[in-house]
Amino acid sequence: MNDSSAFYVCVRIADEAEQMKVLRNGIEIRFNSKGKKKAEAMLHFPIGGRMDPGERRDRKTMHLMYLLQMQDMELSGFKSGINGFQNIKSGKNGIIAAVNWDSAYVMVL
Repeated sequence: MNDSSAFYVCVRIADEAEQMKVLRNGIEIRFNSKGKKKAEAMLHFPIGGRMDPGERRDRKTMHLMYLLQMQDMELSGFKSGINGFQNIKSGKNGIIAAVNWDSAYVMVL
């Protein structure tokens, strides 16, 4: 979705196994403004969430731990000065990302 000043993307993931894949590897959102098959720019996030695989925690505690750790994103293919790693909430260069879970434990990115 977009408006006159911004472009918005929302991804919802209900499947817990798919959520774990995103927590381990992040998700890539690729942008292509020219209608070509090859993406021009990419946003990869969340980056930084790690837990000991042997630790068992309740779902709410696990989500809170990941939220505290997952604070970074990687940008590539954007104009000069924007690419690289940055905090997802910094708003630097007008790019903000977020991850959370709703009351039904659906991951929202």
